[in-house]
Amino acid sequence: MTRKALEKITIGDTNRWQQLEQHVTAKGVFKPTVNDVASDVKLGSVDAGIVWDATASMPGFRDQLQVVEVPELETDPDR
Repeated sequence: MTRKALEKITIGDTNRWQQLEQHVTAKGVFKPTVNDVASDVKLGSVDAGIVWDATASMPGFRDQLQVVEVPELETDPDR
């Protein structure tokens, strides 16, 4: 869903997903699940991650993660 939403935001010959993907590939890490992402942020292995709000509010994460809402990701990606 993140990819679909960010692909719709074009900047010149690229889009926000391509920019994020290039940055993460160069300096970060992709994880297979949102729980893995949240765990890495909680442990301090990474500085930030994109997870569901439901994941961030789970008992194992809600007291350790700071949620920053991103307007670009608040829309339905199928629109």
